[in-house]
Amino acid sequence: RGASLAEKYFQKSEADGQPQKKKSKLDSAVSRGFVQELLSKAPSTLQTCRSLLLFLDKKLEAKVPEKPKVGGPDALRSRLEAQADGTGRLAGLRAPGGWDSRAKRVLDITTAAASSPGMAALKALEEHLASEAKALEGLLKESELTVEEATKDRQAWAKDTLRRDWLVWCAKLLRVRETKLLAEVEGKKEGVAPAGEMLMTAMDILEAILAGATA
Repeated sequence: RGASLAEKYFQKSEADGQPQKKKSKLDSAVSRGFVQELLSKAPSTLQTCRSLLLFLDKKLEAKVPEKPKVGGPDALRSRLEAQADGTGRLAGLRAPGGWDSRAKRVLDITTAAASSPGMAALKALEEHLASEAKALEGLLKESELTVEEATKDRQAWAKDTLRRDWLVWCAKLLRVRETKLLAEVEGKKEGVAPAGEMLMTAMDILEAILAGATA
């Protein structure tokens, strides 16, 4: 699975040479819901869920900074942007501090990243980024720029926005949890997921966050 994560964000189109994402289960994340294991780790009372949702919604009201442009030739722009985003998000996920303790009560994504599948996925992505950086360095020789110089600002942006995307997923999960708790209070029978529906796991959310996907 780790290799597929790396391939997902750096697959090249044979037609135009531009990076493109594969269509995957992440594309329909909002309508799918979450596995019970994730929901059961979220707060178990309506009052706590609603209090945390108010907190998260307030945090998410802050304006999102615009994406910085990358340097280098236009022909390499898409690859440099993908490289910067992947590198920045990977750094953001691995940064030890800055994870809000209240949001971690809903979804501790660092635990998923520290699991065996998570570490394998991050290692595969890291290796792919290193390989792509080496290729880009060769292509940038004529522009007298390094990959780091061309992508520094975009990397910093991607690192910061990863935390916001995590909060978005926390809020999504919490709203599903709130709905289920409300149904229990009102004595409503919980609906059964359609046959074959793939509910999101912690690893699915980890992949989405690394891809910058929140919907």
